[in-house]
Amino acid sequence: TGLGSVAASSESSTMRTSLVDRMIFANTYVSAGTTATINGSVVAGTYFTTGVSAVVNGDTLAGAATTLGASSSFSGDLRSGAAVTLGADATVAGDLQFGTTVTFGAGATSGSQAQNTAVPNTTDDQQDVIAEQNSLTLMTADVVLPTGNIATDVTFTAGVYEVPGLLTFTAAKTITLDAEGQDSEFIFNIGNYLSFGAGVEVVVVNETANTSVIWNAPAGYITVGDGANIVG
Repeated sequence: TGLGSVAASSESSTMRTSLVDRMIFANTYVSAGTTATINGSVVAGTYFTTGVSAVVNGDTLAGAATTLGASSSFSGDLRSGAAVTLGADATVAGDLQFGTTVTFGAGATSGSQAQNTAVPNTTDDQQDVIAEQNSLTLMTADVVLPTGNIATDVTFTAGVYEVPGLLTFTAAKTITLDAEGQDSEFIFNIGNYLSFGAGVEVVVVNETANTSVIWNAPAGYITVGDGANIVG
């Protein structure tokens, strides 16, 4: 469940003490703060940084420098176009490729280390994401979510949702995505700003193996508060 991606074609992606499933692609930078967990891969056009005890369950690719906070844990391969710095006791289970230098803090470890023969280029990936985002944006909305604040638990069924203005979900609320036992798509096209408050939970229920969730922000912003759990 929770197939899809968080994509920001011309923006950065940031999170703190949060959990994000699947994959993150950002044309500029990705910054994952203290105890953030990413259950998937990360592609950053420029730099990628994590705070203390962050976890990435996937591969990472950054066009520029990569900096891992102390006690961070990466389960996949790490590839960076510039310097790589591992904080104390940080671990990279897979291979590590660096562009210029690599620095290990006390107790930090990785798999094999090698210097890149060419700087990673995310241009093709970026164009693929932009094309997909444009296709999603052109889809006719089933529901237009009004500007404002959602201050109660809410349930959405499958469909295309448009977020044309500022929309916030109050802290500690639950967003339930009910697939109703079908191969369902939940597509949220964010034209302005979508904010998940601290501790917000996105939960998918009655899903199949082909249920997908996509938060699409081609020209807007998505922010994820402390302790939030976002599927998609």
